[in-house]
Amino acid sequence: MRASSRKQWYDREAIDYENRARLAEIYGKVPSDKRLVVTVVSPEELLIELVDASGYMGGLADLLPIGVPERIARYHVVARQFRDLTDRHEVSRELLARATRIVHTIAAEAERREWSVQASTDSKNGYGRMDWTGTKDGHLQITAQGHDLSLRLQEEGVHTRGQWEEEVRRYRNVSPDWYSRPLPSGPYDASASGRLKLELQGSGRWIHARRQSRWADRQSWTLEERLPHLFREIEERIDEAERKAEEARITAKRAAEAARREAEERERRWHVLMAEAAERLVEDGRTKHLRAHAAAWQEAEMLRRYCEALDAAYGDRPDAAEWLEWVRAHIIRLDPLTEPPTMPSAPEPNPEALEPFLPEGWSPYGPDEQRHRRATAFGST
Repeated sequence: MRASSRKQWYDREAIDYENRARLAEIYGKVPSDKRLVVTVVSPEELLIELVDASGYMGGLADLLPIGVPERIARYHVVARQFRDLTDRHEVSRELLARATRIVHTIAAEAERREWSVQASTDSKNGYGRMDWTGTKDGHLQITAQGHDLSLRLQEEGVHTRGQWEEEVRRYRNVSPDWYSRPLPSGPYDASASGRLKLELQGSGRWIHARRQSRWADRQSWTLEERLPHLFREIEERIDEAERKAEEARITAKRAAEAARREAEERERRWHVLMAEAAERLVEDGRTKHLRAHAAAWQEAEMLRRYCEALDAAYGDRPDAAEWLEWVRAHIIRLDPLTEPPTMPSAPEPNPEALEPFLPEGWSPYGPDEQRHRRATAFGST
């Protein structure tokens, strides 16, 4: 058991331990009764374990050969389509029979593994139009356990036949002096090398960016001999995609659980803040009532001193008596202490009244609502 740091896509200097574990199994560096299990502990950390796995088939020695027959009585329908769709040929006429046998073998082996296989169809290009290209669509489409992949079979030095022959016709009567590049001419397979190559394509290419995706004829082997490697790569991609999907499900579940807990905590906090805001609203109302009483009492006291001064100066004059009587009656109406004070009624705790008493970022309309929602909705500023 070993904990290792996980390589991030932006870190060019970091060691990719996931890929190293995979390569160790592929190249027989793991005991036959063991296997390496890589577990993603966190986005930054891996757990690599060497576990017992009796009966596990891994490593180069476990590759079973896939024979490509020299003579085939009846080709698979996908092989016949590959042979007959001449516009899509990217192999020379000389190697077409061999390439067709390889396609037949791939299709038969895929169906033996209960995968579906068919000739590639047109798909949308970058302009939204339906067309076919070898780069985009390949020649075969395989669906294995819900995962779609495509295979492109080419011969080095050979152009795509339909596209090349169309360009040859288009530029047939054009003077080469008009163009800085050589104009297309001659057969599509004039530069055929005799070396076949196979490319595996699929969705989520960034996931499999470090995996092998091409096999070809070499001095040490033929493409036919690499077909077991192709099928093992497909199986490992499926396993890797499933593992990535499981990691994504776990991450999404954890994120959802964290979001749920955060929402619950925010709602709990909102109820606490609303209760505190209601208390502050009551205290604010009482404070305002107190200050109004105190101000009225202070004014009444000032007016009493005014009456005393007025009475001392002009109390014996009949024309001042009427005014003095009114002022004294006004003081009685103004003075809040002429009657025992009572507790003022609590203000109505509606959202508009509570909003000023909430902290910034909180709304009285709900824990997830934006502050000033109602004001914004009515176009207030």
